[in-house]
Amino acid sequence: MRGFIRALWGDVSNLRNGKIAKEITSLKDKDWFTVYVFGKENKDWLDEIGYRTVLVDEKPSLWSLSENMYRHKLEVFARATEDFDEYAFLDWDCVPVGDISNAWIDLNKKDSFQANLFQYRTKKCLWRKEDTRKTCNGGFVYVRDKEIPIKMIKNYDSFSNMLEKKKEIRKSKGLDLRLREKSLLFDDEPSMSKYVDDYCGGWPGVDYYWNNFEPSVCNLRKKSVFSKELNDSKGSVFIHNL
Repeated sequence: MRGFIRALWGDVSNLRNGKIAKEITSLKDKDWFTVYVFGKENKDWLDEIGYRTVLVDEKPSLWSLSENMYRHKLEVFARATEDFDEYAFLDWDCVPVGDISNAWIDLNKKDSFQANLFQYRTKKCLWRKEDTRKTCNGGFVYVRDKEIPIKMIKNYDSFSNMLEKKKEIRKSKGLDLRLREKSLLFDDEPSMSKYVDDYCGGWPGVDYYWNNFEPSVCNLRKKSVFSKELNDSKGSVFIHNL
């Protein structure tokens, strides 16, 4: 079984007045994907609007939104493997621009994990010696192996353990963790990028990534690692409006 999914977590009263709430309410077609939801009130709201939902937890958040925001997304990846053999996750600002039924054929031509490669200004992949700013983008994520989310969560837990030790050392010197270190736990993307590196026995380089992990069905509007010419060669079904 396969499907497209999205996610929602956090305080619904704040979400309704913010960017995500506008994206949620503005989508016209609601029947082609499933929303994995944290929070009973969030679920009731989405059900009322007309979305198909799955409740992950009755609490709107399980991790700190200021420190561990996107740990929720990794949990959604794991939960979705109970319902789908393969799925494509989309952020709310990732929208279809073509026939979504065509996506699965192209997704099956590449690896069991796919995500757009994104160029950050700051270092994200701190374990690498090169290309530390080139990171899997969490706006469109394809998964075709039920073990992948488990491995990503293990990566996240490993980062957490490492930073907890580093935090104690820094604290003894009157210092705090650096922002790029904190992002290992705030974001989902370092854990995804570490999965790719481990899977390949090290960072495989941008050419290998393009051929194996870059989804041909989704384009980033901004900050793609790849050239406009390469991106234009895709038959994109989705656009991520960053």
